[in-house]
Amino acid sequence: MTSEWYKFRGFSHDQVRAARAIYLGHFPQGGRILDVGAGRGEFLTAARDSGFQAEGLDSDHKVVAEANKSGLRVVQADAHDFLLTHTREFDGIFCAHVIEHFAPDDAKRLINSAAGALNVRGVLCVVTPNPGSLPTVTHEFWRDPSHVRLYDLEALEFLCHSAGLEVIESDKNPHAEMGLPVDPQDLSFDKSVPRLETPDPEQPRVAGMIATQFQRSRMARELNAVIHQQRMHIERLETHVELLSNSLHRLLNVLYERSEIYVVARRP
Repeated sequence: MTSEWYKFRGFSHDQVRAARAIYLGHFPQGGRILDVGAGRGEFLTAARDSGFQAEGLDSDHKVVAEANKSGLRVVQADAHDFLLTHTREFDGIFCAHVIEHFAPDDAKRLINSAAGALNVRGVLCVVTPNPGSLPTVTHEFWRDPSHVRLYDLEALEFLCHSAGLEVIESDKNPHAEMGLPVDPQDLSFDKSVPRLETPDPEQPRVAGMIATQFQRSRMARELNAVIHQQRMHIERLETHVELLSNSLHRLLNVLYERSEIYVVARRP
């Protein structure tokens, strides 16, 4: 289904390659890397161009054929079977947007198999949609009919730990989309509004004299008292608006996390 889904969604090679290439820094430079679920080979292309020995596998024969036409080393195979027959062969294994296609038992088997295929100090990087992202959990994840379930960071860390791997990093991808319904800048609160406190010293002399006389009058004192009272009301209102703005910021940060998470684990 991979090839049809990519074609239906209109994902460009450059778009996918840029999204995958940011993970290359987690692998030992120049090492032998396996991409599990290589798709059309965007990660492999980025890895090859960066000096890695890159190869991959995918269960979809159409994307495998497309990757091979691009000169990439990709085989059609079941991930579990392939990994079990390549024990301790790889310096790094990349597994992006694959584990969410598996039920928990199969996901555990996938991580265990990947751990067994790593060399000592080899690195596994698992990337998946973030269940902490509201757009992801409500609709984005379910658009792909082959998705089975979401895995959060703690679940991925547990699977890696259970496979005997040492988790060295886990986080949200800072480059992934958030799907915010509003621009956070629109919620910024700025109280720096200039106020005219005294008459302009550059005003004409007659106007200045009139203003000075007015400031000494009872009417001016009463007016200043009213203005002071209104300013107190405005300041209280500004405080409430600022609290509301900060609360909305926090709410957006909680509901609209980055849409992709990753875990990097190493074989001791």
